[in-house]
Order: sequence, then C-alpha cells, then structure tokens
Amino acid sequence: MDRDDPSVVYGCVWRGERCELRRFETATGGETWAELAVTRRSVGRDIRPVVPRNAGDDVPVLWTTGSYEHMDTAQTVLRGLPADQLAGPTLEGDGRHGVDLGFDRYDAAAFVNGVSVAAGIEPRDVTVPQVLANVGGSATLGIELDGESGVVFSLSGPDGRTTVSWDGLVANERRHVAGIWDGRGRLSLAVDGDIVDEARFAGPLALETGGRAGRS
Repeated sequence: MDRDDPSVVYGCVWRGERCELRRFETATGGETWAELAVTRRSVGRDIRPVVPRNAGDDVPVLWTTGSYEHMDTAQTVLRGLPADQLAGPTLEGDGRHGVDLGFDRYDAAAFVNGVSVAAGIEPRDVTVPQVLANVGGSATLGIELDGESGVVFSLSGPDGRTTVSWDGLVANERRHVAGIWDGRGRLSLAVDGDIVDEARFAGPLALETGGRAGRS
C-alpha cells in the first residue's frame, strides 16, 4: 500500500504460470479497482512490492524478481520503475545456497546511510561454509565465510573487503546474527542483540552488478 495515497495498492498476481506485478487504484473507497500491469512476461517471479516512504514519481515502488522457491534459497534482483528501463539477467537459484539479492538499476544510489543484514539461524553443522545472505556481492553474511571461522559479516569497498566475525557458534543452537554498517564508518556484528566485533569501514560499497562494480 502507498502510505501517502492509500487508494493505490501494488500486488504480485499469478497470471497463468507467471507471477507479475500489478498496480491497483480505487476511486470508490475500495468497492471497485482499476488494474495496471507493471511487469509483463517476467523471466523470474515478481514478489514483495514495497512503496518507499516519500516515494517520487520516478520510483514509486520497489520489488524483487528472480528465483524464489523457498525463503532460505531465494536468488533475486531488486528492481523498480520505470519498468521499461530494466536490464540485466535474472538470477537463477540452485535450491542450495542462501538468500542472494542482486541490484539491477539502483546500484548508484543504494545504501547511502548504511546497511544491515540479519538472520535467525540454527545450523546443524558449523564446520560447513554456508552463505546466509549475499547483497550485490558487496555485503555478505555467512558461516565460515572467506576462510574465517564462526559467523562472518563482510563488506566490500574501494580498499578491499572488511570483515567482522564471531567464533562462538554451536551446532543446533539458535542464534540471531546481524551485520550492521551505520554509514558513518562503524561496522559491527551483533549476536542475540549484543555487539561481538567491530571494525572501521568508511565506504562506499563496491557493488558487483552486471559484470561491473558499482559505487553507492
């Protein structure tokens, strides 16, 4: 729902074998609705539209598209309007790796004020490398990621990759882990709400998208 205009609603609707994004608008208080197709013949599955607060006419809605068979193995690309300017391939999930969020059009303006990636985990095996989340190749959260033990959160910037980690992970023990960059130079890893490691990261993020690195 558009918070600034509740007469406008976006939804992902199945049309045959495709899940497409639609815009709905009502002038009758919800009794009747006009429908507009935002996407057509999508290669991937369009899901989870979000209307940004104070959204402008150029980007009134964001959504993800790609492979989404399960929340633990999604591989999607973040997209927005105008739909006719979209470009780039759709990520194909393999059913084994964790959530992978790519960037299609907004790599030049993403994460201006920092970024956080969080996950609730209960791993059966803490010795096997596992990707929990991968954001555009620049922000990664995982178990034994990049040769580090335990939980690792990494950000890639102009000066290389910076990581924060925690080695207290125990198999079959439930934890909530969160990697946080405040956009002002502080990178931290929190476990169950407590900061367990910190580092300096000035940014900007170096996004790997469309075969080239973007800056944000």
